[in-house]
Amino acid sequence: MKLHKQILFVFFFIIVSFTPFYFLNKNTITSLTREDGFFEYAGAVFLFIASLLSFYHWYRDKRGNDFYLVKIRKNIFYLLLGLLFLVATGEEISWGQRILTFSTPSYLEEINIQKEFNIHNIKVVEENDTLLSRLYFFLFTPASFFRNFIFIFCFLIPLIFQRHIKCRKFLSTINMPISKMDVFYFYCVTYLISRLTGFLIDDEKLLHSVVEVKEFVYGFIMAYMMVTIKRNDESVKNNFRSLKNA
Repeated sequence: MKLHKQILFVFFFIIVSFTPFYFLNKNTITSLTREDGFFEYAGAVFLFIASLLSFYHWYRDKRGNDFYLVKIRKNIFYLLLGLLFLVATGEEISWGQRILTFSTPSYLEEINIQKEFNIHNIKVVEENDTLLSRLYFFLFTPASFFRNFIFIFCFLIPLIFQRHIKCRKFLSTINMPISKMDVFYFYCVTYLISRLTGFLIDDEKLLHSVVEVKEFVYGFIMAYMMVTIKRNDESVKNNFRSLKNA
């Protein structure tokens, strides 16, 4: 699929994902976006695909990493991405708790907001104006962690690679995978559409549904990133090597 067709397809997918809020009745939307509903499992499937693709790229990698003092035979960044997406998959479906029908341990149930077997719903600190609280909610909640990951990995690193020669050499040496910046733009579009949808439907009971659809789209975007990252990474680094040898 050509580049412009890929971009149009992803934009179309994002827009269509939010159309149920404008055409379906409230009960149908609630059913599709409930816990263990269509959107939650579909989002988990996309994250799992992203994980499998990451492990595949790691397995097939031949260049490895050169961290100057330490060299690694296979690209550890793909391995870390695979583990990250695998954990995200498990967390999205509470590690199969409702599928396998096991109960939440009492010690976890006490500190988990939704009483589920997962980490991302654990209430670590109270939301207030203290520095610790602000730092936690800016860096470590699932939403903020994902936002920061997208900004750094899918925007800042590719931008630095394009614009800064010394950083480009360093990133090439350690073999950091270079993502397409489109991924960052898709994230921004999804976020804006979700906020607009939440504003337009003006129904507090459906706000959770908007979040579920947003997370589903984020899962799709991560799968798209891992489908395209290897070819993009090789392309930009080959261009860099060509310029260096010219």
